[in-house]
Amino acid sequence: MIRDAYRVATALIASLCLCSAPVVQAQEDSAYELWVYAWLSGLDGNVTVGPLESSIDASFSDIADALDFAFMAGLRSEQGPWVWTLDVYTAELTNDFRRSVSLKTEQDILRATGGV
Repeated sequence: MIRDAYRVATALIASLCLCSAPVVQAQEDSAYELWVYAWLSGLDGNVTVGPLESSIDASFSDIADALDFAFMAGLRSEQGPWVWTLDVYTAELTNDFRRSVSLKTEQDILRATGGV
C-alpha cells in the first residue's frame, strides 16, 4: 500500500513538473511551491471495543519512540486562474507491549485538489 502511494505521488508530482515546465516559460503568472512538513502530536482519550474500554495517554515522545517512518510533503501550482495542490502523508508506527503484543499502524493519505 505504501509503495503504491509513493508511486502515485511521484508520478503526479513528476507529471505536474514536467507538463508545466513549458507553461512557466510562456506565462509570467505561473508559480510553484513545494513544502515538507511535520505534524507533532500526542494522544489522550478512551478506546471502546464492544464492552471493553481502555484509556490511552501517549505523549509526543511516546509516539516518536514508536515511529518507524514518516513523510509529509505538498506541492502547489498556480497557472493563470488555475490552482492545483497535491498533499502526501505517510506514517508507520510499531509499538511492542509488555505482554508480547506488537501493534503496527500504517497510515497513507494522498489528497489532490484543483480549481479556479
